[in-house]
Amino acid sequence: MIYTTLLNIAIFQGIILGLVILKSSLFNSKSNKYLAYLLFTLSIKLLTHVFEIQQVFTSYPLLRFINNIEWVFLIPTFLFLFIKNRTDTTGKSKLKNYWYFIPFAYSAVLNIINDLDYVAGIYTIPESGIAVISILGLIHLALAVTFIPFLPIYSYFMIKHLKDSQEKNG
Repeated sequence: MIYTTLLNIAIFQGIILGLVILKSSLFNSKSNKYLAYLLFTLSIKLLTHVFEIQQVFTSYPLLRFINNIEWVFLIPTFLFLFIKNRTDTTGKSKLKNYWYFIPFAYSAVLNIINDLDYVAGIYTIPESGIAVISILGLIHLALAVTFIPFLPIYSYFMIKHLKDSQEKNG
C-alpha cells in the first residue's frame, strides 16, 4: 500500500515536473525538452509497474499493449539526447536524432504484432510466423543488450571529453 502510494506520488511528480519544464520559458531549450520527455517516459514505466502490482491488467487486458512496449529503450535515448544537446557547443551532429529511436520503434512494432495475437485476439500468428517472430525476438534481445548500455557509456565519455577539453583550454 505504502509502496504503491509512493510510486503514484513519483508518477505525479514526474508528469508535473515534465510539464513545467516543457511549458516554462525559464527552461526553454531543446535539451530541456529531452529532459521532460525522459521524465514522462520514467512516469509511464512507473505507471505500468503500478498497474502490474494492482493487477489492473487482469481487469483491463488491452492495457497490456502499454505494458508490453519496452519503454526502457527510450530512457537512455532521451538521457543521451539531453546530454548531447547540453555538451554539443558546435551544433554539428554526425547522426540525426531519429536514428536513436529505431530500437524503440522496432521493439514497439514487434510487441504490438505479438499483442494483436495474444492480447487482442485479432488474428492468430501461424507456425511459420512464430518462428520468424522468435528470430526477431532474438534481434530484439541483442538490441537491448547492446543499445541500452551503449548510450549511457557513450554519454559518459562525451562528458569526460568535454571536461578534459575545458581543462586544457582553461
